[in-house]
Amino acid sequence: MSGITNSALSGNHYYGDTAADLFEPFAEEFDFISSLYARHVRLSLSAPQGVKIKLLND
Repeated sequence: MSGITNSALSGNHYYGDTAADLFEPFAEEFDFISSLYARHVRLSLSAPQGVKIKLLND
């Protein structure tokens, strides 16, 4: 038997002949994981006088 097999955090198992075959299933897994974690995250910063904080991206 040749190919690549792997299991993901959701408990699903994936098989492909090449690593490229696993791209879509793993993209779905990462979407699933990101929906579970880091929801409604807020960051609050304060700095001493003279220090400027700038948002670089959204």
